[in-house]
Amino acid sequence: GALTLASVAAQPAFAQAQTVASVGAVSEYWARGVALSDGPAPQLSVNWDGAGGWFAGALLTRARMRYTETDAAGVFYAGHARRLGEGLSAEGGVTAVQFHRAGEYGFQEVFAGLASGRIGARLHYSPRYYGVYGRSVYAEVNGSMPLGENVELTLHAGRLQARAGRAVYYYTPPAQSRTDVRIGVVGTWSAWT
Repeated sequence: GALTLASVAAQPAFAQAQTVASVGAVSEYWARGVALSDGPAPQLSVNWDGAGGWFAGALLTRARMRYTETDAAGVFYAGHARRLGEGLSAEGGVTAVQFHRAGEYGFQEVFAGLASGRIGARLHYSPRYYGVYGRSVYAEVNGSMPLGENVELTLHAGRLQARAGRAVYYYTPPAQSRTDVRIGVVGTWSAWT
């Protein structure tokens, strides 16, 4: 689980586009069911939504990985979204993950997803997951449900299926698959989440 405190500043870049920057901290940084920090992690994120459905963004966070000297990670993404009909949209794009002082674990992915209302699903594919593990497919479903005027319940479920490559996987899991589930409560007050 993670506790996030963020201050958000929205700045329109031009007509039908906006940039949102946030600064926050999580009690522990988790990615796909694996802890990537050994305690609190400050984070900075920038997200841009452009005209015509284009989007891009970045997350910089404190990160610790066993057997490395890394102290930070960056997640960068870009893609395109479009409406398919009333209440349904599709998206696709690319993601790059990089680790400071542990560049060999960096990896890239392509993703595609569908969303309707408060629920969305994405499928991610990487030809070299964590740089050394071989191919991976990660499927996720995310949703939210309002609990009040400024509070909502968030839900996440994901399934990683990976195929071993020529080197040992950084996390050396007992199996080549993993399921992660996350349930949270999000409250928003003015510019704070």
